[in-house]
Amino acid sequence: MQVKDFIGLIDRLAPFSLALGWDNSGLQLGSPEARAQRVALALDATSRTIEAALDRQADLLITHHPLFFKPLKNLNSLAPATLKALKADLAVISAHTNWDQVGVAPALAETLGLIADGPLELASEALAKLTTYVPRVAAEDLKKALFQAGAGQQGDYSECAFELAGQGQFRPGPDSQPYRGVPGTLERTEEIRVETLLPVGLIPSVSAALRRAHPYEEPAFDFQVVQRPGPGLGLLAHWPEPREPLAFCAARLGLTKIAWAGLDPGPITQVALLPGSGGDFLVPAQQAGAKILLTGEINYHHALLAEELGFCVLAAGHFETEKPSLLRLGRELEKMTSRLGATIEYIYLSEQSPWRAMAL
Repeated sequence: MQVKDFIGLIDRLAPFSLALGWDNSGLQLGSPEARAQRVALALDATSRTIEAALDRQADLLITHHPLFFKPLKNLNSLAPATLKALKADLAVISAHTNWDQVGVAPALAETLGLIADGPLELASEALAKLTTYVPRVAAEDLKKALFQAGAGQQGDYSECAFELAGQGQFRPGPDSQPYRGVPGTLERTEEIRVETLLPVGLIPSVSAALRRAHPYEEPAFDFQVVQRPGPGLGLLAHWPEPREPLAFCAARLGLTKIAWAGLDPGPITQVALLPGSGGDFLVPAQQAGAKILLTGEINYHHALLAEELGFCVLAAGHFETEKPSLLRLGRELEKMTSRLGATIEYIYLSEQSPWRAMAL
């Protein structure tokens, strides 16, 4: 397999179009055409994980957090490990806020034995809906060309389209070379209306594929940008039976100490999850009916707000709340490549939180 194949697989799991505007998910280093048979996974592309990936002779490193957040002004600012990855042709792909909206909170919920109820913040995905009209005899060839160009993919389903039979009409101009009919004469013919969805960024390539495959000299088609409800950030979830959330979450996540603010809720069932940095979701979590917000980290002012609201927030660690999702991503990729008949070695690199505690 190639690096571009893994970009496509991740895009099927968590479309890169879901990434937030400030994010930099996607290919960070390397060529899309490069070989990818040994795949390492890590939460971060640090000196340690890049060295470990190279030691294990990995072709590709998949991370959650991007290697680059801001545009580079020169290569002199690159970290030594990044330069080493470049020299060794180690490709790096990051799945950040697109994976946040699909896999991070569900993985944490699974670790904590929670049952998912729905996203904490519903998001939407911008897509383009293509509508075109084609003679019935040419419909299958046209759809095949559109699908090969990337249209018709919805989650784990491919070649998705809608068809409606009808009658089209046109009058070819005097200088035309019509596929059907003669110049100057009104022509009526059986046509199929075809509709399919595609990422907005694929409009140019799908348009070109349509023009190549369509039998008409001037095919009729248009794109309409639509919003489809997406998975959204965070998760509302519940335990089947009431639990003491502070002690239970600490035990499940292997925490030796916890930081929390607000009101200890006692035994509860309703939980809001926002792995990573989730302090801005205190009010939405409380309004949604949760009794506690479990996140990775909050700041001082978020802690004060929790006190004012009389609402509990547990900051269990950025690393600790996001690490389970990396295993989930790896398992999903393993299943997908196995179905394709590819033999890929997956390497889960050892990591630990950068935070340290010292007894005084």
